[in-house]
Amino acid sequence: MTAFVQAGVYKWVDADGRVHYGDKPTSNQADEIKIKKQPASGQTDQSAKRKDLRERFLRAREEERAEKQKARAEEKQKKAEAKRNCAQAKKEYDKYRHASSLYIKGKDGERQHLSFKERDEYEKSLAAKVKKWCGK
Repeated sequence: MTAFVQAGVYKWVDADGRVHYGDKPTSNQADEIKIKKQPASGQTDQSAKRKDLRERFLRAREEERAEKQKARAEEKQKKAEAKRNCAQAKKEYDKYRHASSLYIKGKDGERQHLSFKERDEYEKSLAAKVKKWCGK
């Protein structure tokens, strides 16, 4: 613990009219100034309040930073997923668009060829997937 020594504070005016302050009077015209002491507990309370406020502020900033980082990570993950889905949708669309005939596998594993109307509808659904994931 540090001990404080209270010295007197003096005020005087020199021959040129300038006001001076000091802990030792340099002339007979120096007046001692009374300074109010703040209780040590008040300083401690203020210091504790400032410390508490600073800690709350830092915690809030850290939470905000963590939330932003989480949001950026989620956005990055969504973009990566959209990119994968886009590539898959384009690949499937191109494959079926250039195929000479299309079929689906039935429950028994047999191929069931699509009619021209069914093929057109299926290609449209694939084009919609490309538009959804690729934005085109």
